[in-house]
Amino acid sequence: PYWYCQILRAIDAFGGAEEIKLPDPMDPRMNSTLHCFEKLLTLHLSWPRNHGYSMDSMPNKTVFDAFRDVLFDKFDMPRHHRRSMRGNGGISEEAQDATGEGHSTISRSGNSNNDSSNNQPHRKILLYAHEPSARRVWTNMNSLLANYQNNTKKKQNIMFQTIHDFGNHTVREQALLFNDADAMIMVHGAQMANSIFSVEGTMFVELGCRIPSFLGSQTYLSLIDAKYLGVVACAKGGNREDNVVCLECEEEKKDYTYSNFTMSQESFDAMLEHVMSILN
Repeated sequence: PYWYCQILRAIDAFGGAEEIKLPDPMDPRMNSTLHCFEKLLTLHLSWPRNHGYSMDSMPNKTVFDAFRDVLFDKFDMPRHHRRSMRGNGGISEEAQDATGEGHSTISRSGNSNNDSSNNQPHRKILLYAHEPSARRVWTNMNSLLANYQNNTKKKQNIMFQTIHDFGNHTVREQALLFNDADAMIMVHGAQMANSIFSVEGTMFVELGCRIPSFLGSQTYLSLIDAKYLGVVACAKGGNREDNVVCLECEEEKKDYTYSNFTMSQESFDAMLEHVMSILN
């Protein structure tokens, strides 16, 4: 079933109504659990914003909070971060169950020395390179992360978790992954619909050579109390200040929407510094 239908059924929105079967289960788009919810949000958020329609019919913060209260309760997830519960490594038991062996890895950057930074709460950052689709892929994400972690000068208390394929996780597992993180650094894609499960104050960094995104809508960000940064292609001919955090994109005939890309280590480090400044 469609992803948002699973959510609505989880909160008993349809009472005793039977599940409606999809007409064509062989359609690959029908098997994308997040596709329908992404389109739903696009229709109600990005479309009115981009085309000047009235937003009067949009749910206000009170209504949306009440919906999320029920949603989080049914999925047995907290509405607030558990940063004070995090130690110097590892991952929460719920998220460990959600990751799935062979699909996710977890590691911590920085030193294990008893410096002052280790007295601060650890921040958990979830990363996704969009590899399974073979398009719009962040091709050097893993090497950038490895270089950052191997730099002994980095004192930030950060726990990193990378996801290879969200399609290998159930709706609940995806919800737990988003709910347990302080920040997401991910390539633009349907997995961002899981942002509805994030807690207040979560930071979203969305990467793509061109980003036709609902996530950057100020209306939606205000409903989930989130922060947002979009990272796009480096400006051609731009000065250094314009390209501090940007992407080097492969050329594509029509546009950059589906181009694979890389990022310089300088841009990656600057992006992480920005994220940590927001979280701290």
